Amino acid sequence: MKFYMNYTDSLGDFMNILPVFKGLYEKTGKIDLIVRQTTARFQGFIEFLEYQDIFNSVSFDNNPVPGDYISLKIDDPADESSDNPNRPGETRRWHNTIKRITGLDFQVDDDFTLKYPDFKIDFNRDLFIVGDRWNGPLIDGRRATNVLSYLATDPRFTFLDYRNNLLINCYLIKESNKPFISNQTGIAVVADL
Repeated sequence: MKFYMNYTDSLGDFMNILPVFKGLYEKTGKIDLIVRQTTARFQGFIEFLEYQDIFNSVSFDNNPVPGDYISLKIDDPADESSDNPNRPGETRRWHNTIKRITGLDFQVDDDFTLKYPDFKIDFNRDLFIVGDRWNGPLIDGRRATNVLSYLATDPRFTFLDYRNNLLINCYLIKESNKPFISNQTGIAVVADL
C-alpha cells in the first residue's frame, strides 16, 4: 500500500499511527509512505520510520518516490470507536480512517514497540530525561511556554537534545532507568511506545 501523510507534520500524530501501520503491514505487507517535508525538522525522521521495519520506502513530499498514493487525512476527528478502550484516541481515529479509506478489515498492533539500534552510548541512566520541545532549536512554533525549564537547574534532570537523531533520542529514552518526563508533546508518545 502507498500513503501520503499530508494531514500532519506532528511527531505525536506519527507515533500514534505507527501501531495502525504495523497492523496494516501484518495484513498487506510493507508500506510506501510520503511525509511532509516539514517533518525534516525532526532529525533523522525518515531513518527513524524506516528502522521500524514497516515501510518499503519513506520519502519527503518535495522528492517523493513515484507511485499512486492514498492521501491520509482524518475525515472524522470524533470517530474514536474501538475494540480496545485503552488505545489512544488518535490511534483509534487513524485506524478507523484507514479502514474506511482502504475498505480493509485489519487490527491495530496494540503490542507495537519502537525499534532502535543499540548505540552503546555511555550516559547516566539514573538521571531523569526531560523532553521539552522548547528547550533547544525551534521545532514547534505553536506555543512557547517552557513549562519544564525550571528543571534545568536541578542536577537530577537532563534535557533531551532535539538536535540528536530521533533514533538516538529514542535509545536514550528507552534505555534510561528513570521515567521519562515531558509535557504534552510527540516525544512523550515515543516514550509510550
